[in-house]
This record gives sequence, structure tokens and C-alpha cells, in this order.
Amino acid sequence: EDLIRQNAVLQAAQDDLSQLRTQLMEAHAEMENIKPIATVSETTKQEAIDEVKKQ
Repeated sequence: EDLIRQNAVLQAAQDDLSQLRTQLMEAHAEMENIKPIATVSETTKQEAIDEVKKQ
């Protein structure tokens, strides 16, 4: 009976780990999608700063 309980605990931990891995993969994919947007935003900001400095 103790072995059955331990197996249930192990299965629950494996399920949690699987869910966390999925969340991590989704967060990583989202971060990869955001990187180009952040780069464009930073470039645009720098161009605006340069434009103000010219004036």
C-alpha cells in the first residue's frame, strides 16, 4: 500500500513537471516573438533621440 501511495505521489510530480515544461516552452516561444519587437522599438527610440539631438 505504501508503494501505491508513493507511485501516486511520483505520478503527480511527473504531471506537474510536464505542465511546467510546457509553460516554459510557451514562455520561451513568446519571448522569441517579443525580441524583434523590442529591437525595432529600441531602434525607433534611438532614431528619435538622434533626431532631437540634431535640432
